[in-house]
Amino acid sequence: VIEYPMDLFTINSKLENNQYTSLKEFEKDIHLIFCNCYTYNDIKSKEYCSGKILESIFNEKWNEKIILYDRQTRELKRVRDTDTDDTDDTDRSWKKQCQILEHNKNNLIYRQVINNALLIASAYESLVIGNNFIPFIEILKTFLLTRSRMSLSLANESILQAIIESLLPLKTQQNFFKHFDKLNF
Repeated sequence: VIEYPMDLFTINSKLENNQYTSLKEFEKDIHLIFCNCYTYNDIKSKEYCSGKILESIFNEKWNEKIILYDRQTRELKRVRDTDTDDTDDTDRSWKKQCQILEHNKNNLIYRQVINNALLIASAYESLVIGNNFIPFIEILKTFLLTRSRMSLSLANESILQAIIESLLPLKTQQNFFKHFDKLNF
């Protein structure tokens, strides 16, 4: 029935082995999964309806990523095209950041945001570079515990997986999930 089968395991394998040469190839394989779903399943089936919902979510997220990617690509091109020295740009950026910090030094909310950002960046770096999972997990726990509509007890496996997948590179995700079961979460 299905002339060109495709599944998430195959896509993941192709990603891990750097077999995609473009974003279009990846997107084509994802859409092939949905096309196959609609071909194989009856229009009134749960699988067909779930496929439509998932495709809609994928398209929304994918379009956001493509727009962001396009914006970043244009910004990178603009930066490359400028004739200014990188050192001057870095110095100006650093000075501007220092001015903003100085201007907001008495703003408690701003200081808390900066402190949180530094903690998150440090935990992320420890996780990705050094495979130290504890600081990242502690921040994740804190985040989930402070959510107004979510408690740690409601944070089921799929929610945690979605959070991890959106935050971490693929290889780090695999290491994270290997160690996750050993931790008292």
